[in-house]
Amino acid sequence: MSLRARLALFIGVLIAVAVLAQGVVGYKRFERLGLEEVDRILMNFVNQIAHRPHMEGRGGRFGGRPDTSFQMPAEMMSPNLESGNRALRVRLLQNGAQLRTFGNDFPTGLSVPKEGIATTGEWRVVGLELSPELRLEGAFSLQEQQRGVQNYLQSLVLTVPLFASLGALAAWLFSAAALQPLEVMIRATRHVAESGDLSQRVPNRVGNGELERLTQTFNQMLEKLQGFREREVGFTRTAAHEFRTPLTAMRAQLDAQKQGWATADEALDTARDQVERMTKLSQALLMLAREGRAELSRLDLADLAKRIAKERGATYIGPDHLEMQANSILLERALDNLLENAIKHAPNSVVTVQLESRNNIFLSVSDTGVGIKPEALERAHEAFYRAPGTKAYGSGLGLAVVERIAAAHGGKMQLENLVPHGLKVTLELQLELKAAYSHFRNS
Repeated sequence: MSLRARLALFIGVLIAVAVLAQGVVGYKRFERLGLEEVDRILMNFVNQIAHRPHMEGRGGRFGGRPDTSFQMPAEMMSPNLESGNRALRVRLLQNGAQLRTFGNDFPTGLSVPKEGIATTGEWRVVGLELSPELRLEGAFSLQEQQRGVQNYLQSLVLTVPLFASLGALAAWLFSAAALQPLEVMIRATRHVAESGDLSQRVPNRVGNGELERLTQTFNQMLEKLQGFREREVGFTRTAAHEFRTPLTAMRAQLDAQKQGWATADEALDTARDQVERMTKLSQALLMLAREGRAELSRLDLADLAKRIAKERGATYIGPDHLEMQANSILLERALDNLLENAIKHAPNSVVTVQLESRNNIFLSVSDTGVGIKPEALERAHEAFYRAPGTKAYGSGLGLAVVERIAAAHGGKMQLENLVPHGLKVTLELQLELKAAYSHFRNS
């Protein structure tokens, strides 16, 4: 069932429930008011008869036999009270025997209460004690009142489906315009699904309120997906190119050995070097693509930094011990990448590893080389990016991997040129890493 049909059905059911609830309340009120009106007329009629002088007799009020020559007053003989089912009936009893009646004949077989008013079948009856011997009983036919109630119920039965149908029809007709933004989004989604074109956008003003926010969110989602697609395509293209270079070198060396232009040892050395290059490249690619939780443990970062700096021939400046919650393998890889870049791009320079602990931990690697140009400094963290004019061997993934490792430790990477020359790369890491930061981010 479409959203439009469900909306129409919902409106119809809602109107039906509302009309039915109002009808039930109206029915109860109509019935109660009808009985109150009947009681008022009946009691007024009986009381007027009971207080007539003719009813007092010669022995005082209700003290003797009443004057049976009493005639009903003209104002109480209206057709409204004497005709049809609304006829009023009153009788005077003396010691249980009917002495006379007022109005039409009093119906037989009615159970009239001794005092008060009650409903018996189709009659509303009342009993009134005038004296120990005399008693007035009144009856009012409820047929007309019950007929009115039945007519009300019949109209309610017809009104509920009628108004529900009209409401559903109106909802169906007017919902087309209200749901137009959704139709636009459906067409855009269908276009993206069928063509794969993530440049499709929904106009920002196709709706108001929730629909406008939904439209903006949908466009933001498409922008992110488009960005992911573009980065994926560029990443795959560059990765394929980077793998093609060592494979081509190995193939050329193997062909040269086959033709006798190179010895077997030369071919094996070249193959070993290129396999090592591809191994590092694949590890870097895996690090960039990795998603999930980094396993954390207590780590003496100062001891790790001193060891790697010594292995790389760099100078270490910092405390002798500094414990933190981290992943030793990832941080070792990050520090190794930074030292490799410094040694490779700034040969014969002084390379320094510095560790500081303030609010967070700052691990930096600096060199005294020529640094890099400002425009290259802004893009140095991008995967596969290599500054123009760079001749040193590399894949362009080193700093990208380092940035991802810093993010996995709740931190960030910063690059800055030193004065008068040199480059400094700093990792800012959280001293107490929260679980939320133990995930590699996709950004």
